[in-house]
Amino acid sequence: MPDEGDAKQAQEGARSVIEAGARFAGLVVLHGAARIDGAVEGQVIGAECLEIGEGAAVHAEIEAGEVHVAGQVEGAVRATRRIALGPRAWVRGRIQAPAFAAEEGARVDAECRMAAAGSGDPPSHP
Repeated sequence: MPDEGDAKQAQEGARSVIEAGARFAGLVVLHGAARIDGAVEGQVIGAECLEIGEGAAVHAEIEAGEVHVAGQVEGAVRATRRIALGPRAWVRGRIQAPAFAAEEGARVDAECRMAAAGSGDPPSHP
């Protein structure tokens, strides 16, 4: 019989995955770590850490703690901590996060805002 430690470890390692070939339209609510390798259109919210794989095609508003993009995203991407683009990433739309990084080769056609999600004010400087 598994103990509580085994159950917690399995839950922490669990990931939501939208596999290559899968297609979703509408509201996608994710929890914890998640990965999209398929096609999503609509809105993606709630993931603590969201990975968008190289073969993914996402046309959506995205809200997550951290977003790592290796595929294609068109829409608004908002992260409470960080957005990172890999060398084959392609993003068109809006990007908002307190931290942003793009590897050489990433393509960006977006309005970028380096501020916490929901923040209307520029960061204060001491």
